[in-house]
Amino acid sequence: MTKEEKLHTNVSNNLAFYRKASGYTQLEIAEKLSYTDKAVSKWERGESFPDIFVLHQLADLYGISVNDFYRDKPKKVMSKKTKRRFFTALISLVFVWLIAVVIYVILMLSYENRDPMPEIWLTFLFATIPSFILLLSFAGVWHNRLLVLVFETLLIWSLLSCVYTPLYLFIDPKIELLYLIYIVGVPLQVLVILQYFLHWSFAGAMEAVRKAFGKKKPEEVIPPMTDDDTNQENPPQD
Repeated sequence: MTKEEKLHTNVSNNLAFYRKASGYTQLEIAEKLSYTDKAVSKWERGESFPDIFVLHQLADLYGISVNDFYRDKPKKVMSKKTKRRFFTALISLVFVWLIAVVIYVILMLSYENRDPMPEIWLTFLFATIPSFILLLSFAGVWHNRLLVLVFETLLIWSLLSCVYTPLYLFIDPKIELLYLIYIVGVPLQVLVILQYFLHWSFAGAMEAVRKAFGKKKPEEVIPPMTDDDTNQENPPQD
């Protein structure tokens, strides 16, 4: 492989890497650059090469320099879009826990003179449920299957903890084998893991089929000429 071919390969690979790392689809990049998604796909496959002006636009979009497209090993980046997503999720999460703190303070003031003090710290345990639901929603919108797996897992076990802990604290006499509640989480966890890997396998298989066969443009079928068509092409002369 010549030096020029290697640079060409590095650029095509890095174009795909930085786009995915920044959370953009080929269609979104195409719309920002006023190109078609097919053109972006060709750049990433190495079938064509974007001009230097396009590379500058993409570098600004991804928060890198043009020279980073030519590197053998791409660097880790956090694009403006990723930062915006992270900031939105963080603000939403802070809002949930702010509500939890307000509820905790109200309960503490309400039971200030009561002895013993009720288990108002459970407010924070219950706050984990809307927190993980919120994060799971964001992960679904971002189409990040790994984050969906993580937040579904955390949601399952937090729900079971929210059931187990009040029962353990407030039911007297204690229910024997109460910990068996957590066994319910085992099949749910297995289903979540299977969902993740089956989706990954199916998506990978479909991508392989798409690359292997592609979308072939159907050949145009020319209908046979009729007598009327012949007469129109060669009108009779007087």
